[in-house]
Amino acid sequence: FFFKQKTAYDISACLVGSEMCIETGTIIRTADWYGINHIVCSEDTTDVYSPKVIAATMGSFARVQLSYQNLKHFFEDLGI
Repeated sequence: FFFKQKTAYDISACLVGSEMCIETGTIIRTADWYGINHIVCSEDTTDVYSPKVIAATMGSFARVQLSYQNLKHFFEDLGI
């Protein structure tokens, strides 16, 4: 789910409920390749700093900002 955010970030993505470490790492790596510089993760998403996720990102975790937030409140704050 991609959206244009009205903050300091240019392009953001939303990651909801990803429970597999390798899948989460691949999503972060792909987002980095497409120029997405911020991913907002739902509170039930796997830990993005676990060793398996870090390995799967192949270094992209250093270029993509990641944050965990309650998505309902996040989208309400954006007016979506």
